[in-house]
Amino acid sequence: MTGYSEPAKTLSVMGETWELVKSATDSAVAFPFERVNITNYSCEKLNDWSHVLIFSGFLPPTPNTLEMPKRLVFIGFPQSPVAWVNTSPDQLRKMHIYKAEMKSFVNEFTTAFLSGECSYSEKIDIKPYPVMGKEKGEDDGRKQQNDAD
Repeated sequence: MTGYSEPAKTLSVMGETWELVKSATDSAVAFPFERVNITNYSCEKLNDWSHVLIFSGFLPPTPNTLEMPKRLVFIGFPQSPVAWVNTSPDQLRKMHIYKAEMKSFVNEFTTAFLSGECSYSEKIDIKPYPVMGKEKGEDDGRKQQNDAD
């Protein structure tokens, strides 16, 4: 194909590094397609001759190992639109596969979550059921709490 070279070994997308696991042209690389859980799909027209097909999902760890789950992106270029339900494992084998480690995502998400606006001293009490107001003769404690401040 004119102007085509091998896919990039790494891609940086929104500050995250994605590593090439398998090139679409490399049939020698084994990959556990049967364990992949696809969560997102897109097939968009790229030009008059091809579409871009992207699946994303994750590869759970091998049972009874200390592996981390891996996030995956499959990318390929069919000549016409392909529906998710009409995609076979043989077609997946003809796509480039990139992975991103879950560990960095987990660490960054947890850090962002824990560095939120609300400090521990400002913690709001969460109840298992909604407060429906006070019943006759009951005090909801708001006046006493405000007086204490």
